[in-house]
Amino acid sequence: MTNGVDDLLGVAGPDEVLGLFKAAEGAPDFQKTQAQVLIELADGAEFFHSPSGEGFARLEVEDHHEVWSLRSAGFRQWLILRYFRKVEKPPSAQALQDAIGVLAAKAQFDGQEISVAVRVAEHGGKIYIDLGNDKWSAVEIDAHRWRVVSNPPVRFKRARGMTALPTPTIGGSITQLRKIHQCRRRFKLGSLRRLARSGVATPGTISHPDPSGRTRFREKHDGKGPTPARRSVHFGRPDSAPRREGLAYRGE
Repeated sequence: MTNGVDDLLGVAGPDEVLGLFKAAEGAPDFQKTQAQVLIELADGAEFFHSPSGEGFARLEVEDHHEVWSLRSAGFRQWLILRYFRKVEKPPSAQALQDAIGVLAAKAQFDGQEISVAVRVAEHGGKIYIDLGNDKWSAVEIDAHRWRVVSNPPVRFKRARGMTALPTPTIGGSITQLRKIHQCRRRFKLGSLRRLARSGVATPGTISHPDPSGRTRFREKHDGKGPTPARRSVHFGRPDSAPRREGLAYRGE
């Protein structure tokens, strides 16, 4: 029987004693509550709140960052997994609720106020589009080019039911939209570009543009009632387009 460290060193040797100390340092502290351990495990996350006061966490996951509401199932699962990897058992529901409550207070009073966007946002004179994939990458667009970035500066959150967009690639031509919109040959590319930006007209309703710079199209008709007259639609900026007051039918 040993009576102290000296006796232990004499019996087991210095290497064995050093290994015992290292093992003790890495062992979990069972004096702490589960809620305290959960809060410590979340220490590496960035907590902030939106202008509406909702708490969020920006988490580092592998080689990218993800933004989750503290009330979401995704954040709860992330925290449960970190706890399980440390102590090899799940936390209690009460401990998890207590820990999230503390972290929400931390996000509200210690964290910054940062706007959160869904799918599209502007930052620093650039447009960012969330691709919605598992890498949380986005398309960065400026006045000269576009590129795919892995960690955009915008805080994107994912809405329920949001699906991933295809990752864009360099190449292709806007002329491919001719087939999609079933445009006639005399429909110019300039009008097609304005059509793509405005989103006003629909396939099958396009007629040729007149000299005034306005594109005429006929409303689709189901064969019942009076035939709608042709109308002119201005393909300019969406915020400068004239208001649509209704259809003018022939014979009225």
